[in-house]
Amino acid sequence: MKTKISFSSTFFELTKAWSLEVDGATLREVIDNLSKRYPGVKKAICADNESEIRRGLIVSIDNEIVRTIDVPVPEGANIDIDRATSGG
Repeated sequence: MKTKISFSSTFFELTKAWSLEVDGATLREVIDNLSKRYPGVKKAICADNESEIRRGLIVSIDNEIVRTIDVPVPEGANIDIDRATSGG
């Protein structure tokens, strides 16, 4: 099943694309498949334990923020990966 992933400018540097379609039934599978095409992506997204999202990133599946990668990805879902922003 194809999932659309949209990236911030940080990930554009790695993928040279603002969005891609990737297969996977879980976020882990999506990230693993993406990493096969773009080495370095998994390290940029995942914390050192490779089960959680790296601090400073926001990953959402259909506008629901997730903190781990062992979550299901519904068919046709949209995944957004962006840097967390703060300030005033």
